[in-house]
Amino acid sequence: EALMENLKRDLDLSSNPITLTQEPVANYSNAVTVTGDTTLAFATHCGRPTIATAATVFTLPAIAGAAVGQTFWLINGAADGTLMTVSPDSDDKFLWDVAGAAGTNDKDIVNTAATAKKGDFVKLQYGSAHGWIIAEMGGTWVDES
Repeated sequence: EALMENLKRDLDLSSNPITLTQEPVANYSNAVTVTGDTTLAFATHCGRPTIATAATVFTLPAIAGAAVGQTFWLINGAADGTLMTVSPDSDDKFLWDVAGAAGTNDKDIVNTAATAKKGDFVKLQYGSAHGWIIAEMGGTWVDES
């Protein structure tokens, strides 16, 4: 009985609550970190989290070099309010843009500085010979006008 009382006392968190926190950008062991404008490469960035630690324009490789199953996961790892832009090759597009409409060649998607939060992200995957699919997004993104 004394053991049970000791356990109850030791497990009482009312006076010392535990707070668990996690950074919005996890520490992935296979992540690639970039500090500025970057042209993405299949061998270096494909299938791995790519984390921008400053304002960045990511330029995607030509879709012609891609294959089914290839993905890019781009994460805004900079402070809140840091611009991140993703630009397809001039002959490529996002098959459906952020707004859900048919995409247009050479139009970017933008995580605007006004709304950007650390941890915002976009996951892109090979869609067809014409462009990329926006598979997932976190945060507020807009289409280049």
